[in-house]
Amino acid sequence: MNNFYKILPVLVLLTGSLSAQNPRMAMYESSPMLVNPAWTGKFNGKVQVGAHTSFMRYDNSDTTQDPRMMHNNFSVEYRSKYDKEDRRNLKYYALGLNYYRYGHSTAPFNASFISLSGAYHSYIDRRRKHNFSAGAQITFAKATINSVASGEKTYYNPEISGGGFAYRESEFLNEAVSHSYPDFNVGFNYMFRTQSFSFETGLSMYHMFYPKNDIFQKDLETKLRHRGVFNMNFAFDLDEVNTLLFKTLYWSDGLYWLSTSTADRGQGEYKIAGWLGLELVKSPLETKLFRVNYGLHTRSLRTIMPMVSAFYNDQFNLRACYEQPINSSRFDAYRAKRFELSLFVYLNPSKKIIPYTED
Repeated sequence: MNNFYKILPVLVLLTGSLSAQNPRMAMYESSPMLVNPAWTGKFNGKVQVGAHTSFMRYDNSDTTQDPRMMHNNFSVEYRSKYDKEDRRNLKYYALGLNYYRYGHSTAPFNASFISLSGAYHSYIDRRRKHNFSAGAQITFAKATINSVASGEKTYYNPEISGGGFAYRESEFLNEAVSHSYPDFNVGFNYMFRTQSFSFETGLSMYHMFYPKNDIFQKDLETKLRHRGVFNMNFAFDLDEVNTLLFKTLYWSDGLYWLSTSTADRGQGEYKIAGWLGLELVKSPLETKLFRVNYGLHTRSLRTIMPMVSAFYNDQFNLRACYEQPINSSRFDAYRAKRFELSLFVYLNPSKKIIPYTED
């Protein structure tokens, strides 16, 4: 029963905006299984429950249109091993269940994705400097055209819409259809750390078996491009409490339109993006019940994303972020404004975390 009350705030955050598989959201690490299956179980605890919501609005120069979109993600992750006295388990397995949905009353269609992920994590040396993770994921995706049923005027914009399906905007009002498909995804992650420095890199590939993702099922293409996600992080300890974290992520999605071409009918800007960011992270070794981390990120050097992440008793983590475009009049594909919230609950966090020490 005590665990139920811990999960309750997550459920409230999720159901309060039920209207979100893509890393277009600003706080991509708040939906880890959408970025890399190898990130499943990559947290400090035995069980993690998380909710992530993003409200996106496209600042359109056409005042007669007002495209909006809600993205919501809900996840539960479980680790097979977790030592409260030493979080650096030599090896363990992890399972994760993820539900993601995007849609809005002003959008012509909505989609949902249910994913089951598994990952293996292991240190590959005796001193525990090198950690390797591998993960796989199976996803069931479904999309429904809703413009006909609603009867309301709808607006579509690819920058704020979720991915995973191909469609023709001209046919939105002509048919009321739904389509679903299974998908398979894989990922890898590597981390190296010393007493005052750490390096991490990961690579994931989605849509491994080229799913038939055309909503209207009229596509003759037999092989679509995959989605590739690559990340690289560097962390430097400033002192015993503060760490400076430099983060990068590159994302390219091939399931937006119907072609194997990298141009994809001139919509390339909507499917390729890079994240850069700095975060000031406080060590969980602090005895304080409450601590706050701060970050500043950018998407392709065309937006700015201030972020704050608050921890309470190492059991609750609330994150907030706002993304504001920079010079959107020049970069037409970067006009979206995003406000995001996420909440993670760790059901049995460690009360004692052993810092890294040389043997």
